[in-house]
Amino acid sequence: MLMFHTTWEKCTEANVTLFKESERKTLLEFKQSLQAVDSSGIDVLSSWKSEECGVWVGVSCNNLTGYVGKPDFRSRFKDVAGAISSSLLKLHHLRLLDLSYNDFNGSVIPEFFGSLKKLRYLDLSKANFGGPIPSNLGKLSMLETFRLGGNGEGLFYRHNIVNTFTVGKLEWLSHLSFIRELDLSFVIRNE
Repeated sequence: MLMFHTTWEKCTEANVTLFKESERKTLLEFKQSLQAVDSSGIDVLSSWKSEECGVWVGVSCNNLTGYVGKPDFRSRFKDVAGAISSSLLKLHHLRLLDLSYNDFNGSVIPEFFGSLKKLRYLDLSKANFGGPIPSNLGKLSMLETFRLGGNGEGLFYRHNIVNTFTVGKLEWLSHLSFIRELDLSFVIRNE
């Protein structure tokens, strides 16, 4: 994650970069699968209109290329819910995905996450996902940070249901050869 600090950041007015059109369309498709309304009824993703890279709340892109590298919803919204669209697979330069501190109402982690091969950072903690952790996440061999924990930590979700992850065999974790941070707190192991 640190290696992208200077290139994956929001654009400034002096240096405006446009999204690659395909990336912009993919994000709009991704948005359609989400419910992102705060307690006042305001669409928290209403900034997702411009063609300028870096203007969209929660999205950062490469200032030189216009490719999306970071959809980051961490605690910024606390109101994102819904299904996670497989349209994310079209973001070939995706390095970071942070959906933590939201409410996905116990939905399972999508199997296609295991195909986001360039991910270096994946945070699904405290987002009220549940069910079995897909073993194909072991295909994310570039992953350095992987957080799934915290679903049982006394959080209150809009659906008032707290879900937990379950995991069987852990051999798939051995394929995460670059992992530096792993959080599986509150994950129930069953075999």
